[in-house]
Amino acid sequence: MTEQQNNGMKDNSVSKFEEYSLFIEDTARLSERRQTVSNTYVAVNSLLLVAIGLLVKDLGATGVWRLLLPVPLIVSGIIISRRWSELLSNYKKLVGFRINVLKDMEKKMSGIENMYHREELIYPMDGSGGSHSIGGLNFSDKEQSLPKIFILLYYLFGLGLIAALIVKIA
Repeated sequence: MTEQQNNGMKDNSVSKFEEYSLFIEDTARLSERRQTVSNTYVAVNSLLLVAIGLLVKDLGATGVWRLLLPVPLIVSGIIISRRWSELLSNYKKLVGFRINVLKDMEKKMSGIENMYHREELIYPMDGSGGSHSIGGLNFSDKEQSLPKIFILLYYLFGLGLIAALIVKIA
């Protein structure tokens, strides 16, 4: 390649620090997406629970239909909450993987503060590579309890409907 061709080409290489910075930003966006997913699923589940309450109380259906109409919504809520739980688990793995990559990048660079390693001094890792829930900062595990709470509510609604149906039939 001639010198003129070399001068005309842009250098596409990225410094290790720029790569590290971009990776941090991308990991932060991934965490924000996870939060958006959770907000959406909380809203959907809340709407389903309100709809179930309206069907049971205010729709005006009578007899057995009043108790059977909410069943598809209860089943849908359980399925939706399980999918949400799977997504949260996948996001947790992905963000955890990215944090480990960032730690590896920190090890290889000189002249930077190894923040991800220093955080381990305050919040040590458990045997499986996750951080201990010291001081309530393990948000991922707390967030993963939300779908379980909604699933429990759907089961309680379902059990209540079954009990009411048994009383109605008997």
